[in-house]
Amino acid sequence: MMKAEVQKVMKDLEKIRREEDNPFWNVSPETGKFLYMMVKATGAKKVLEIGTSNGYSGLWLGAALLENGGELLTIESFIHRFNKAKENFKKAGLEGVVRQVLGHAPEVFEDITDSFDFAFFDATKAEHISYLEAVLPKLKDDGVIIVDNVISHKEQLKEFFKYVDSLDVVTSTKIPIGMGLLMITKG
Repeated sequence: MMKAEVQKVMKDLEKIRREEDNPFWNVSPETGKFLYMMVKATGAKKVLEIGTSNGYSGLWLGAALLENGGELLTIESFIHRFNKAKENFKKAGLEGVVRQVLGHAPEVFEDITDSFDFAFFDATKAEHISYLEAVLPKLKDDGVIIVDNVISHKEQLKEFFKYVDSLDVVTSTKIPIGMGLLMITKG
């Protein structure tokens, strides 16, 4: 059962998401629920998120990890978004589950020794190939990567799709939820 504090912060961020001048690019509630269910269903304990924004998707991931007894490592390069997310994770009572990194992916991976069960990419689309190259060696066998915006940003991700298709170590499938998701499985 998801904590009431987490649900309250989610509802507050969903109101912001509907505003016209919203400076944060959050996933849809449907995408958030899908991420939550995937982390729960896979039993993931170590999750990576690239692109924290104000923490909305991290709340979904963190809530699942609270139940799984795991940890979310989330990366954000913009200080304003990083600080907003920090505030939201604290309000939701997830500080012990969420570890934030301020920096630009994939460069920050040089200092990260963790391996991951699950990853979520929702950042600069032109850099997805470099994210995948950095994350794949750190992803456990049978690990899952979910990539957002594969329908809404199909043209921007064309080279990324070709790259994924060229890899022998992964399988992938598109899922028509939210702005479109790509599920990549290693192994």
